[in-house]
Amino acid sequence: MKGDRVEVGVVPRWGGLRDKKWLLEHENLSVAGTRSDSEWTSRKFDEGERRAGLRLPFQRDRDRIIHCESFRCLMHKTQVFPSPHLAQYRTRLTHTIEVAQIARAISRALGLNEDLAEAIALGHDLGHTPFGHVGEDALRAILLQDRKELGLPDREGFEHNEHSLVIVDTTEQADTVHGPRSGMNLTKATRQGILCHTLYREQDYAGQPKQLRQEWKELGYSSREERERKPELLQGVTPEAQVVDISDEIGYLTHDLEDCRRAGILQETEVPAELQQFVAERRKDALHDLIDSVITESRKEIAEAESTNTSGAWIQIKYRPQVTQLIDRLRRFFEEYVFQKEELARLNNEAKYYIEKLFEYWMRNPPPNMNATPGEIARFIARKTDQEIIQHYQEKFTPRLF
Repeated sequence: MKGDRVEVGVVPRWGGLRDKKWLLEHENLSVAGTRSDSEWTSRKFDEGERRAGLRLPFQRDRDRIIHCESFRCLMHKTQVFPSPHLAQYRTRLTHTIEVAQIARAISRALGLNEDLAEAIALGHDLGHTPFGHVGEDALRAILLQDRKELGLPDREGFEHNEHSLVIVDTTEQADTVHGPRSGMNLTKATRQGILCHTLYREQDYAGQPKQLRQEWKELGYSSREERERKPELLQGVTPEAQVVDISDEIGYLTHDLEDCRRAGILQETEVPAELQQFVAERRKDALHDLIDSVITESRKEIAEAESTNTSGAWIQIKYRPQVTQLIDRLRRFFEEYVFQKEELARLNNEAKYYIEKLFEYWMRNPPPNMNATPGEIARFIARKTDQEIIQHYQEKFTPRLF
């Protein structure tokens, strides 16, 4: 054994309490749980065990994410309402914490690896833009237009999950036994979960091919439409990554709904009849019902896998069929009605304007030590908080008397 690379099925001997934690993991996980002695714990760079202490590989991933700068920046990034305007509502950080809580609850009930699910959940939005999905959409549109004007067929665009993986792989600095190094050197399973917690939409690229790195494809990343055309692609994704995907959806649907109602943006009379019962529920009850649906339906697949006693068996994490239909309708209601309301549209248009103007400015006047390529400028903007973007705009474009 060298670093965290171990042979599948071999329990390494570190001695003492860490040995016991490893053995407890084997005793407590279901056949579908991702083990810490599997190929999923491999890292890009081998690491010595001298500083690992009592932590298993996925615990180390979690700790690295919590202590990184990008995680702290989530405190000042928008979930639905721009944080400088309405500080009492969810931010990208509180959303991340809620997703981690949901993911742990589902993973524990299903006998999956809680440490892995928590690490993925805490890192899944590290690359999100200021002003939430409005910022992401603005940067994607800018980059796609740039490629179109240059007549280039391959278009990378911008997706926050792809940027999250770039951050953990290259942007953040790791303090290793050999000195500082670019990238956090997370395990393969955590990196896959961060990248695949959501998929890009082909419709956002107007039918043009999207540029995908080969490594991303090998991690199981694709478009939503391709996943629908080839359901077998999901079989390369760990159940913990699937748990975070569905936990992310449960989290934002329930807490975004609560925030919109608290802000007075959504009245019950505006809700379609088929969604009235769900919307009328307290967030706590809705959260419980959705989590229970996932656990109940996914346990059936685990029971079938356990009947064959197949360790490492693949299962699909999913809702009960009738709940899936409800979620689809609720998601469309948010995207097509709630998020288009004037109160939110005004704030979103303002945020989009800031990003577009600053992108133009930094392309002409690049920040120090930075190449003025569209992709680099987009990633530079994406790392900013809401407040930083507003401050930059005011400094560069607001008229000053002296």
